[in-house]
Amino acid sequence: MSRSRSTSTISRKDAESLQADIRIQDPIIIKMLRLSRPQLQFGQDSDEASLPAFYSSNLVIPKGEKRIYVGENFKSIIAIQKVGDIDGDIVHSRIDIQNPDGIRSELNSLSYEFSTQLYHTYLASIELTHAGVWNVIISLRYEQSLTAQALRRNFQIEAKPAILVRTKISQASSDDSRSSQHSGQRYTHILEAQIENITDTAMVLESCELIVLNKWQVFSPPGTETPHLKPREVYQWCFMLVKGEGSDAAKLSIGWRREPLGVKGWQTTGIIKI
Repeated sequence: MSRSRSTSTISRKDAESLQADIRIQDPIIIKMLRLSRPQLQFGQDSDEASLPAFYSSNLVIPKGEKRIYVGENFKSIIAIQKVGDIDGDIVHSRIDIQNPDGIRSELNSLSYEFSTQLYHTYLASIELTHAGVWNVIISLRYEQSLTAQALRRNFQIEAKPAILVRTKISQASSDDSRSSQHSGQRYTHILEAQIENITDTAMVLESCELIVLNKWQVFSPPGTETPHLKPREVYQWCFMLVKGEGSDAAKLSIGWRREPLGVKGWQTTGIIKI
């Protein structure tokens, strides 16, 4: 009784291609790791009083923190690791940021020396001011076998809007109960601003400031309210205005902290015309 055995073969051409791939493997590895605050979670058998004993095993990153929103800082560690031989153990790096509009700017430019350690890290913080895809472009230069080499990696970040701002402007009439005096002048306009939470987590609105332009004047009722908004909930502010020069009246500056980790964000609107 004969036993058949299946064998796999590789052609000479494929073998040469495989060897070439091994030979030209990059001696440098680049990684980009996002930083996020952990959240403490207690299991069924956990006792809050014994926190130090199980502290490390109960720190987790909530699933919602995988999303990135406009107005928040994207913080990450960029790691450069040496895995092969390079001449002089010196690597020159440059990190560029390209926003969704295609505008590119340099974040930093450094040289790393690998004679005493195999990796270096850099803490990067990127302020996401636009919705869309951001590109983090990392370019390296080094020498290998007396030949100049270059390596580039492109990491993409997609930022989504965190809040939706709606404004409504009306003229203040003389018999309007909301009309009053400000610096000896009667209010001429009333601006209502609605802020909607369009993330998938709750947030606390910490501030909503109206920045006036062109000699417009504003009065916002005093208060220390920090409304808590669940996803798709709306909060409204009201501002009284005294007419200035031109139609470009103001901008809104809004600050928030997003749960569950208290991630801070802020956003300034475009010019509000009246």
